[in-house]
Amino acid sequence: MTSRPFPPYEGKFGDWRIAERIKPEQQHKERQEFFRRLDNLDRLKQDEMLKKEAIRNIKKYPRKYFLNWLANLGRTFFSYPYSNTPQTLNTYLTIFPNMFITVFLILFIVPTLRLRKIISAVILFLLMMVGIYLGGTSLLSAEIRILFPVLPIFCLWFTYIIAHFIQIDHKIISLNEPAESVLKRNVLELTASERIC
Repeated sequence: MTSRPFPPYEGKFGDWRIAERIKPEQQHKERQEFFRRLDNLDRLKQDEMLKKEAIRNIKKYPRKYFLNWLANLGRTFFSYPYSNTPQTLNTYLTIFPNMFITVFLILFIVPTLRLRKIISAVILFLLMMVGIYLGGTSLLSAEIRILFPVLPIFCLWFTYIIAHFIQIDHKIISLNEPAESVLKRNVLELTASERIC
């Protein structure tokens, strides 16, 4: 084991890399020595030593770990950013549809928390499992495929909230009533309905 944690790579985002594919000149000298020692060990011992080094580095460089965690969230929802990977127009194919999912997710968190006492226990349980799943995987390394299994749960959640708690009033747009008063009236009605709930 090395005497001190490895310094973090500058400009890298913490995405998963296979040691054999990293060119020696791209590694710090301490890492080169560490990987040479791993070559002589079985897979279980390699895994044990890699975990120990990872924990030491997280403790030594918590800010870098936090930035890598944010990048993990970005890769989970938008498949971006990746280290040493030039971006192409294909990135838009991921960012555009997932942008709507992310916006709905952010918008629906507050009403879900406020109305948790009357929301179906099944929905709350599923959301708790999704939170544990996404939260846990984001701490290590993440890719967009991790999001795919929970998309049906997100769609169920969004549909449930819209169907049970969002009412679209056909009188919202009125040519005879100023927009400010319409907005104020609807906000008051929403507040009153929340008190009733």
